[in-house]
Amino acid sequence: MRLALTIAAALAACTPAVVSSSVEAIDDRGDPIARLAIPVQPIGGSTVLAIKIANLGQATASPIALALAGDVASDFTIDGGCAGVALESGMTCALQLTFRAMHEGKLTAALDITTDDLATLELETDVFKPQP
Repeated sequence: MRLALTIAAALAACTPAVVSSSVEAIDDRGDPIARLAIPVQPIGGSTVLAIKIANLGQATASPIALALAGDVASDFTIDGGCAGVALESGMTCALQLTFRAMHEGKLTAALDITTDDLATLELETDVFKPQP
């Protein structure tokens, strides 16, 4: 009986480990990034950016939702296979973000990556009006 009580006491003292996902935008080395500088563009110009999203946590993430936010969010479009994907630990997906310069000035927007939590990739660029 004494052995059974010792085991029960040891089991009662154990707390379960919390395993979570951590979905982030990453660079080519696999390091998380929070800000992305877009090359300077003339009004009417465009550029396509390849972005990787990775689950750096230990658990499978809930399906990814992507949204653009900010004053010039309409200047961006998202293409690729990340929306709706539930990334397993260590897995990545890729998307393309197309920026079409429609407004002049120093511009910012954000790509919100939502799964079990929220990660935001800040987008920055300068747009200029070409001189005749």
